[in-house]
Amino acid sequence: MKPLGIYVVVFAAMVASGLADTRKPYTVPMPYAPLPEYPAEARAKHWTGSGLFMIHADVDNGTVNGVNTVRSTGHSILDKAAETALYRWKFPHGVLTMMIPVMFTENGVQISYGAGAKKKK
Repeated sequence: MKPLGIYVVVFAAMVASGLADTRKPYTVPMPYAPLPEYPAEARAKHWTGSGLFMIHADVDNGTVNGVNTVRSTGHSILDKAAETALYRWKFPHGVLTMMIPVMFTENGVQISYGAGAKKKK
């Protein structure tokens, strides 16, 4: 009976964590947010991919002081291009972290700005 109790507790925790974060993505006005360059080598080889990057910003001046790859695009050259561009971004005052989805497609680069921004309280 003990293992069943553990499964029930784990299942309840998973359900509770899924319901706890009900934030919806929203757009944050960005002072400066250049798109990543699509590397010529990757474009020539028709490499595409979708990645997710966590930005860590200075809440006072909006400069980026950290970029972490949460989910790779599948190609290190594309990940590096995204990281390089994201380090140049400027955020509005008060933004601490933000998840940025980046897609490299045959048609170019697409970014969803402001997905899940966390502001300093």
